[in-house]
Amino acid sequence: NQVLINVLTFQSFNGKHLQLAQHTTDMARQAFVSAAPVFSSTENITATRGPACPQRKLDTSFGGDINARKFFSGKVSATAGKVAEEIRFEINAAADKLRIGVIGCGRIGQVHAETIAYRVPQAQLTMVSDVFVESAQKLATKFGVKGVQDHTDILNSKDVDAVFICSPSDTHAQIIKDASAAGKHIFCEKPISLQLDVIDQCAAAVNTAGVKMFVAFQRRFDPNFRRLRQAVETGEVGEVFSVHTISRDPNPPPIAYVKQSGGIFLDMAIHDFDMLRFLSMSEPVEVYAKGSVRVDQAIGEAGDYDTAMSVVTFENGAVGTIDNCRKATYGYDQRAEVFGSKSCVMIANNTANNMQTWGPEGTKGQLPFGFFMDRYIEAYRAEVQAFVESVVNDQPVPTSILDGRKATLMALAAKQSAALGRPVKVSEVDTM
Repeated sequence: NQVLINVLTFQSFNGKHLQLAQHTTDMARQAFVSAAPVFSSTENITATRGPACPQRKLDTSFGGDINARKFFSGKVSATAGKVAEEIRFEINAAADKLRIGVIGCGRIGQVHAETIAYRVPQAQLTMVSDVFVESAQKLATKFGVKGVQDHTDILNSKDVDAVFICSPSDTHAQIIKDASAAGKHIFCEKPISLQLDVIDQCAAAVNTAGVKMFVAFQRRFDPNFRRLRQAVETGEVGEVFSVHTISRDPNPPPIAYVKQSGGIFLDMAIHDFDMLRFLSMSEPVEVYAKGSVRVDQAIGEAGDYDTAMSVVTFENGAVGTIDNCRKATYGYDQRAEVFGSKSCVMIANNTANNMQTWGPEGTKGQLPFGFFMDRYIEAYRAEVQAFVESVVNDQPVPTSILDGRKATLMALAAKQSAALGRPVKVSEVDTM
Protein backbone atom coordinates (compact mmCIF):
# COMPACT_ATOMS: atom_id res chain seq x y z
CA ASN A 1 0.00 0.00 0.00
CA GLN A 2 1.16 3.52 -0.67
CA VAL A 3 0.06 6.73 1.01
CA LEU A 4 0.84 10.05 -0.64
CA ILE A 5 0.83 12.95 1.77
CA ASN A 6 0.87 16.47 0.40
CA VAL A 7 1.63 19.21 2.90
CA LEU A 8 0.36 22.49 1.54
CA THR A 9 1.11 24.64 4.57
CA PHE A 10 4.81 24.94 5.30
CA GLN A 11 5.84 28.08 7.15
CA SER A 12 7.88 28.47 10.29
CA PHE A 13 11.12 30.30 10.95
CA ASN A 14 13.48 31.60 13.63
CA GLY A 15 14.10 28.19 15.16
CA LYS A 16 10.46 27.16 15.41
CA HIS A 17 9.56 23.68 14.27
CA LEU A 18 7.36 22.68 11.39
CA GLN A 19 3.72 22.23 12.29
CA LEU A 20 1.85 20.04 9.86
CA ALA A 21 -1.77 20.69 9.02
CA GLN A 22 -3.93 18.69 11.44
CA HIS A 23 -5.59 16.50 8.84
CA THR A 24 -2.24 15.75 7.26
CA THR A 25 -0.77 14.86 10.65
CA ASP A 26 -3.64 12.48 11.30
CA MET A 27 -3.16 10.85 7.90
CA ALA A 28 0.54 10.42 8.53
CA ARG A 29 0.07 8.91 11.98
CA GLN A 30 -2.61 6.55 10.71
CA ALA A 31 -0.26 5.38 7.99
CA PHE A 32 2.53 4.81 10.46
CA VAL A 33 0.25 2.88 12.81
CA SER A 34 -0.15 0.21 10.15
CA ALA A 35 3.59 -0.33 10.25
CA ALA A 36 4.03 0.23 13.98
CA PRO A 37 5.93 -3.01 14.63
CA VAL A 38 8.88 -1.88 12.58
CA PHE A 39 8.81 1.81 13.38
CA SER A 40 9.93 1.40 16.97
CA SER A 41 12.89 3.69 16.34
CA THR A 42 13.95 6.33 13.85
CA GLU A 43 16.70 4.05 12.57
CA ASN A 44 14.28 2.76 9.94
CA ILE A 45 13.51 6.17 8.49
CA THR A 46 15.71 8.39 6.38
CA ALA A 47 15.15 11.16 3.89
CA THR A 48 17.21 13.29 1.57
CA ARG A 49 17.12 16.96 0.57
CA GLY A 50 18.60 17.62 -2.83
CA PRO A 51 21.47 15.82 -4.54
CA ALA A 52 24.19 17.15 -2.25
CA CYS A 53 22.45 16.80 1.10
CA PRO A 54 23.36 13.82 3.32
CA GLN A 55 20.67 11.57 4.72
CA ARG A 56 18.98 12.70 7.91
CA LYS A 57 16.86 10.74 10.37
CA LEU A 58 13.21 11.76 10.76
CA ASP A 59 11.00 11.36 13.79
CA THR A 60 8.16 8.87 13.20
CA SER A 61 5.79 10.99 15.28
CA PHE A 62 5.88 13.79 12.67
CA GLY A 63 6.35 16.08 15.66
CA GLY A 64 8.75 18.90 16.37
CA ASP A 65 11.93 17.11 15.34
CA ILE A 66 11.48 18.10 11.72
CA ASN A 67 13.22 21.43 11.29
CA ALA A 68 11.22 23.98 9.31
CA ARG A 69 14.30 25.18 7.50
CA LYS A 70 14.68 21.82 5.75
CA PHE A 71 12.64 20.62 2.82
CA PHE A 72 12.44 16.87 2.59
CA SER A 73 11.14 14.62 -0.13
CA GLY A 74 11.87 11.03 0.62
CA LYS A 75 10.78 7.45 0.77
CA VAL A 76 10.17 5.34 3.85
CA SER A 77 10.17 1.57 3.65
CA ALA A 78 9.87 -1.12 6.30
CA THR A 79 9.54 -4.84 6.51
CA ALA A 80 7.74 -6.77 9.28
CA GLY A 81 8.13 -10.50 8.90
CA LYS A 82 6.86 -11.54 5.48
CA VAL A 83 4.77 -8.41 5.10
CA ALA A 84 6.35 -5.46 3.33
CA GLU A 85 4.74 -2.07 3.39
CA GLU A 86 5.93 1.06 1.73
CA ILE A 87 4.86 4.46 2.85
CA ARG A 88 5.88 7.24 0.55
CA PHE A 89 5.57 10.81 1.73
CA GLU A 90 6.26 14.11 0.10
CA ILE A 91 6.34 17.52 1.67
CA ASN A 92 5.12 19.63 -1.18
CA ALA A 93 5.46 23.31 -0.36
CA ALA A 94 5.16 24.60 -3.90
CA ALA A 95 2.06 26.62 -3.05
CA ASP A 96 4.05 28.59 -0.46
CA LYS A 97 7.26 29.08 -2.42
CA LEU A 98 8.41 32.50 -3.61
CA ARG A 99 8.98 32.16 -7.36
CA ILE A 100 12.12 34.02 -8.38
CA GLY A 101 13.70 35.15 -11.63
CA VAL A 102 17.40 36.03 -11.73
CA ILE A 103 18.45 38.86 -14.04
CA GLY A 104 22.12 38.59 -14.90
CA CYS A 105 23.96 35.26 -15.06
CA GLY A 106 27.47 36.40 -14.14
CA ARG A 107 29.35 35.30 -11.03
CA ILE A 108 26.98 36.64 -8.40
CA GLY A 109 23.92 35.71 -10.43
CA GLN A 110 25.13 32.11 -10.54
CA VAL A 111 25.71 32.09 -6.78
CA HIS A 112 22.22 33.41 -6.07
CA ALA A 113 20.60 31.03 -8.56
CA GLU A 114 22.17 28.03 -6.85
CA THR A 115 21.22 29.36 -3.42
CA ILE A 116 17.60 29.84 -4.50
CA ALA A 117 17.43 26.42 -6.14
CA TYR A 118 19.04 24.35 -3.38
CA ARG A 119 19.53 26.21 -0.13
CA VAL A 120 16.39 28.21 0.68
CA PRO A 121 13.31 26.00 1.20
CA GLN A 122 10.66 28.59 0.44
CA ALA A 123 12.32 29.88 -2.71
CA GLN A 124 11.81 28.47 -6.20
CA LEU A 125 13.97 29.45 -9.16
CA THR A 126 11.72 29.75 -12.23
CA MET A 127 13.59 31.89 -14.78
CA VAL A 128 17.01 33.41 -15.55
CA SER A 129 18.05 36.02 -18.10
CA ASP A 130 21.23 37.48 -19.51
CA VAL A 131 22.03 39.70 -22.49
CA PHE A 132 24.45 36.95 -23.48
CA VAL A 133 21.77 34.36 -24.13
CA GLU A 134 24.26 31.47 -24.04
CA SER A 135 24.98 32.30 -20.39
CA ALA A 136 21.27 32.33 -19.59
CA GLN A 137 20.65 29.04 -21.37
CA LYS A 138 23.60 27.35 -19.68
CA LEU A 139 22.41 28.37 -16.22
CA ALA A 140 18.81 27.51 -17.08
CA THR A 141 19.79 24.02 -18.18
CA LYS A 142 21.72 23.47 -14.96
CA PHE A 143 18.64 24.17 -12.83
CA GLY A 144 15.91 23.01 -15.18
CA VAL A 145 14.29 26.43 -15.60
CA LYS A 146 13.57 28.79 -18.48
CA GLY A 147 16.44 30.93 -19.81
CA VAL A 148 15.85 34.12 -21.81
CA GLN A 149 17.88 36.99 -23.23
CA ASP A 150 15.47 39.83 -22.47
CA HIS A 151 14.91 40.50 -18.77
CA THR A 152 11.50 42.00 -19.53
CA ASP A 153 10.32 38.45 -20.20
CA ILE A 154 10.94 37.80 -16.50
CA LEU A 155 9.17 41.00 -15.47
CA ASN A 156 6.14 40.06 -17.56
CA SER A 157 6.01 36.44 -16.44
CA LYS A 158 3.13 35.20 -14.28
CA ASP A 159 5.52 32.55 -12.93
CA VAL A 160 7.72 35.13 -11.18
CA ASP A 161 6.92 36.85 -7.88
CA ALA A 162 10.32 38.45 -7.25
CA VAL A 163 13.45 39.35 -9.19
CA PHE A 164 17.13 39.27 -8.30
CA ILE A 165 18.97 42.08 -10.08
CA CYS A 166 22.51 40.82 -10.71
CA SER A 167 23.12 42.62 -14.01
CA PRO A 168 25.80 45.31 -14.63
CA SER A 169 25.62 48.19 -12.15
CA ASP A 170 24.51 50.82 -14.66
CA THR A 171 21.35 48.80 -15.41
CA HIS A 172 20.12 48.46 -11.83
CA ALA A 173 18.07 51.63 -11.49
CA GLN A 174 15.96 51.18 -14.60
CA ILE A 175 15.28 47.52 -13.83
CA ILE A 176 14.21 48.51 -10.30
CA LYS A 177 11.70 50.97 -11.76
CA ASP A 178 10.44 48.46 -14.32
CA ALA A 179 10.20 45.64 -11.77
CA SER A 180 8.25 47.89 -9.41
CA ALA A 181 5.80 48.77 -12.17
CA ALA A 182 5.39 45.05 -12.88
CA GLY A 183 4.58 44.38 -9.22
CA LYS A 184 7.65 42.24 -8.57
CA HIS A 185 9.49 42.23 -5.25
CA ILE A 186 13.15 43.16 -5.66
CA PHE A 187 16.50 41.88 -4.43
CA CYS A 188 19.20 44.16 -5.83
CA GLU A 189 22.97 43.90 -5.77
CA LYS A 190 24.80 47.10 -4.95
CA PRO A 191 24.92 49.77 -6.13
CA ILE A 192 21.37 50.91 -6.71
CA SER A 193 22.87 53.85 -8.58
CA LEU A 194 25.87 56.14 -8.29
CA GLN A 195 23.51 59.13 -8.13
CA LEU A 196 21.39 59.96 -5.09
CA ASP A 197 18.56 61.51 -7.10
CA VAL A 198 18.24 58.30 -9.13
CA ILE A 199 18.14 56.26 -5.92
CA ASP A 200 15.34 58.53 -4.73
CA GLN A 201 13.46 57.88 -7.98
CA CYS A 202 13.83 54.14 -7.40
CA ALA A 203 12.57 54.50 -3.83
CA ALA A 204 9.53 56.40 -5.06
CA ALA A 205 8.79 53.69 -7.64
CA VAL A 206 9.09 50.94 -5.01
CA ASN A 207 6.87 52.78 -2.54
CA THR A 208 4.23 53.61 -5.15
CA ALA A 209 4.06 49.98 -6.28
CA GLY A 210 3.94 48.67 -2.72
CA VAL A 211 6.60 46.03 -3.38
CA LYS A 212 9.52 45.10 -1.15
CA MET A 213 13.10 45.91 -2.06
CA PHE A 214 16.19 44.40 -0.45
CA VAL A 215 19.71 45.79 -1.01
CA ALA A 216 22.40 43.11 -0.90
CA PHE A 217 24.90 44.11 1.78
CA GLN A 218 25.85 40.52 2.54
CA ARG A 219 28.28 41.32 5.37
CA ARG A 220 25.31 42.11 7.60
CA PHE A 221 24.39 38.43 7.35
CA ASP A 222 27.85 37.01 7.94
CA PRO A 223 28.04 35.19 11.32
CA ASN A 224 31.19 37.07 12.36
CA PHE A 225 29.87 40.55 11.64
CA ARG A 226 26.50 39.68 13.13
CA ARG A 227 28.27 38.66 16.34
CA LEU A 228 29.94 42.09 16.49
CA ARG A 229 26.56 43.76 16.07
CA GLN A 230 25.14 41.57 18.84
CA ALA A 231 27.95 42.69 21.15
CA VAL A 232 26.91 46.31 20.51
CA GLU A 233 23.17 45.68 20.81
CA THR A 234 23.43 43.79 24.10
CA GLY A 235 25.73 46.33 25.74
CA GLU A 236 28.68 43.95 25.84
CA VAL A 237 30.86 46.67 24.32
CA GLY A 238 29.27 49.48 26.29
CA GLU A 239 29.28 52.91 24.71
CA VAL A 240 30.85 52.64 21.27
CA PHE A 241 33.99 54.74 20.96
CA SER A 242 35.31 53.54 17.59
CA VAL A 243 34.72 51.06 14.78
CA HIS A 244 37.50 49.92 12.47
CA THR A 245 37.23 47.79 9.33
CA ILE A 246 39.91 46.42 7.02
CA SER A 247 38.98 45.40 3.49
CA ARG A 248 41.73 44.44 1.08
CA ASP A 249 41.24 42.49 -2.11
CA PRO A 250 43.67 39.79 -3.25
CA ASN A 251 43.99 41.42 -6.70
CA PRO A 252 42.77 44.62 -8.37
CA PRO A 253 39.82 44.47 -10.77
CA PRO A 254 40.17 44.99 -14.54
CA ILE A 255 40.71 48.59 -15.59
CA ALA A 256 37.51 48.49 -17.62
CA TYR A 257 35.62 47.77 -14.39
CA VAL A 258 37.40 50.58 -12.53
CA LYS A 259 36.36 53.07 -15.19
CA GLN A 260 32.62 52.35 -14.82
CA SER A 261 32.35 51.32 -11.16
CA GLY A 262 32.47 54.77 -9.58
CA GLY A 263 35.85 54.09 -7.99
CA ILE A 264 37.20 52.50 -4.83
CA PHE A 265 34.86 54.36 -2.47
CA LEU A 266 31.68 53.46 -4.36
CA ASP A 267 32.38 49.92 -5.49
CA MET A 268 34.63 48.60 -2.71
CA ALA A 269 34.47 50.76 0.42
CA ILE A 270 30.68 51.05 0.17
CA HIS A 271 30.42 47.73 2.04
CA ASP A 272 32.60 49.18 4.79
CA PHE A 273 30.58 52.37 5.02
CA ASP A 274 27.47 50.27 5.48
CA MET A 275 29.24 48.19 8.10
CA LEU A 276 30.30 51.28 10.07
CA ARG A 277 26.62 52.33 10.27
CA PHE A 278 25.61 48.77 11.14
CA LEU A 279 28.14 48.44 13.97
CA SER A 280 28.07 51.97 15.38
CA MET A 281 24.25 51.98 15.28
CA SER A 282 24.42 55.68 14.44
CA GLU A 283 24.21 58.00 11.44
CA PRO A 284 27.20 59.66 9.74
CA VAL A 285 27.93 63.37 10.07
CA GLU A 286 31.28 63.86 8.35
CA VAL A 287 33.72 61.90 6.18
CA TYR A 288 37.42 62.54 5.65
CA ALA A 289 39.17 60.35 3.08
CA LYS A 290 42.61 60.11 1.51
CA GLY A 291 43.58 58.02 -1.48
CA SER A 292 46.77 57.06 -3.29
CA VAL A 293 48.00 54.88 -6.14
CA ARG A 294 50.47 52.28 -4.87
CA VAL A 295 49.50 49.07 -6.65
CA ASP A 296 48.84 49.84 -10.33
CA GLN A 297 49.49 53.13 -12.09
CA ALA A 298 46.82 52.24 -14.66
CA ILE A 299 44.24 52.62 -11.90
CA GLY A 300 45.47 56.16 -11.30
CA GLU A 301 45.37 56.90 -15.01
CA ALA A 302 41.72 55.76 -14.95
CA GLY A 303 41.04 58.44 -12.33
CA ASP A 304 40.87 56.25 -9.24
CA TYR A 305 42.89 55.18 -6.21
CA ASP A 306 43.97 51.67 -5.29
CA THR A 307 44.71 52.43 -1.62
CA ALA A 308 42.50 54.54 0.66
CA MET A 309 41.76 55.45 4.25
CA SER A 310 38.47 56.95 5.42
CA VAL A 311 37.46 58.46 8.76
CA VAL A 312 33.76 58.86 9.57
CA THR A 313 32.31 60.83 12.47
CA PHE A 314 28.89 59.69 13.72
CA GLU A 315 26.04 61.44 15.51
CA ASN A 316 26.64 59.44 18.72
CA GLY A 317 30.27 60.60 18.86
CA ALA A 318 31.75 57.35 17.61
CA VAL A 319 34.53 57.48 15.03
CA GLY A 320 34.80 54.92 12.25
CA THR A 321 37.90 54.16 10.21
CA ILE A 322 38.21 52.16 6.99
CA ASP A 323 41.41 50.71 5.52
CA ASN A 324 41.07 49.70 1.85
CA CYS A 325 43.51 48.39 -0.72
CA ARG A 326 43.01 46.73 -4.10
CA LYS A 327 45.78 44.19 -3.53
CA ALA A 328 46.88 42.12 -0.53
CA THR A 329 49.49 39.45 -1.33
CA TYR A 330 48.12 37.09 1.35
CA GLY A 331 44.46 36.88 0.26
CA TYR A 332 41.09 38.45 0.91
CA ASP A 333 41.56 40.50 4.10
CA GLN A 334 38.31 41.11 6.01
CA ARG A 335 38.75 42.19 9.63
CA ALA A 336 36.83 44.45 11.98
CA GLU A 337 36.95 45.82 15.54
CA VAL A 338 34.52 47.65 17.81
CA PHE A 339 36.03 49.41 20.82
CA GLY A 340 33.88 50.74 23.62
CA SER A 341 33.63 51.72 27.27
CA LYS A 342 33.36 48.10 28.48
CA SER A 343 35.32 46.01 26.00
CA CYS A 344 36.93 45.65 22.62
CA VAL A 345 35.54 42.99 20.27
CA MET A 346 37.09 41.97 16.98
CA ILE A 347 36.89 39.42 14.21
CA ALA A 348 39.77 37.88 12.28
CA ASN A 349 39.96 36.52 8.77
CA ASN A 350 38.21 33.29 7.86
CA THR A 351 40.40 30.49 6.56
CA ALA A 352 39.64 27.17 4.91
CA ASN A 353 40.86 25.44 8.10
CA ASN A 354 42.54 26.47 11.35
CA MET A 355 45.56 24.17 11.28
CA GLN A 356 48.82 25.63 12.56
CA THR A 357 52.32 24.27 12.04
CA TRP A 358 54.79 24.60 14.91
CA GLY A 359 58.45 23.86 14.27
CA PRO A 360 61.98 25.00 15.04
CA GLU A 361 61.70 27.77 12.45
CA GLY A 362 58.59 29.17 14.11
CA THR A 363 54.84 28.83 13.62
CA LYS A 364 52.63 29.33 10.60
CA GLY A 365 48.93 29.13 9.91
CA GLN A 366 46.57 29.28 6.96
CA LEU A 367 46.07 32.18 4.58
CA PRO A 368 42.67 33.90 4.38
CA PHE A 369 40.26 32.86 1.66
CA GLY A 370 41.40 34.18 -1.69
CA PHE A 371 38.00 35.06 -3.12
CA PHE A 372 35.01 36.95 -1.77
CA MET A 373 32.54 34.27 -2.87
CA ASP A 374 34.35 31.68 -0.77
CA ARG A 375 34.57 34.01 2.23
CA TYR A 376 30.91 35.01 2.21
CA ILE A 377 29.15 31.90 0.92
CA GLU A 378 27.10 31.49 4.11
CA ALA A 379 26.26 35.20 4.15
CA TYR A 380 24.87 34.91 0.63
CA ARG A 381 22.59 32.09 1.73
CA ALA A 382 21.47 33.98 4.83
CA GLU A 383 20.64 37.19 2.95
CA VAL A 384 18.55 35.30 0.38
CA GLN A 385 16.76 33.52 3.22
CA ALA A 386 16.09 36.87 4.93
CA PHE A 387 14.65 38.38 1.75
CA VAL A 388 12.37 35.40 1.09
CA GLU A 389 11.12 35.38 4.69
CA SER A 390 10.37 39.11 4.50
CA VAL A 391 8.22 38.65 1.40
CA VAL A 392 6.50 35.40 2.43
CA ASN A 393 5.73 36.68 5.94
CA ASP A 394 5.00 40.26 4.78
CA GLN A 395 7.63 41.76 7.07
CA PRO A 396 9.98 44.72 6.46
CA VAL A 397 13.19 43.82 4.67
CA PRO A 398 16.23 43.95 7.01
CA THR A 399 18.38 45.83 4.46
CA SER A 400 16.35 48.48 2.69
CA ILE A 401 16.75 50.93 -0.15
CA LEU A 402 17.33 53.59 2.54
CA ASP A 403 20.34 51.61 3.81
CA GLY A 404 21.64 51.52 0.24
CA ARG A 405 21.14 55.26 -0.10
CA LYS A 406 22.97 56.07 3.13
CA ALA A 407 25.97 53.92 2.24
CA THR A 408 26.12 55.60 -1.17
CA LEU A 409 25.90 59.01 0.49
CA MET A 410 28.90 58.18 2.68
CA ALA A 411 30.85 56.87 -0.32
CA LEU A 412 30.13 60.02 -2.34
CA ALA A 413 31.23 62.17 0.59
CA ALA A 414 34.47 60.17 0.79
CA LYS A 415 35.11 60.56 -2.93
CA GLN A 416 34.54 64.32 -2.68
CA SER A 417 36.75 64.55 0.41
CA ALA A 418 39.64 62.78 -1.28
CA ALA A 419 39.31 65.08 -4.29
CA LEU A 420 39.12 68.27 -2.21
CA GLY A 421 41.64 67.26 0.46
CA ARG A 422 39.34 68.18 3.36
CA PRO A 423 36.57 66.68 5.53
CA VAL A 424 33.13 66.75 3.92
CA LYS A 425 29.84 66.95 5.79
CA VAL A 426 27.33 64.43 4.44
CA SER A 427 24.85 67.31 4.35
CA GLU A 428 27.03 68.91 1.64
CA VAL A 429 26.43 65.90 -0.61
CA ASP A 430 22.86 64.97 0.23
CA THR A 431 20.23 66.09 -2.27
CA MET A 432 17.24 65.60 0.06
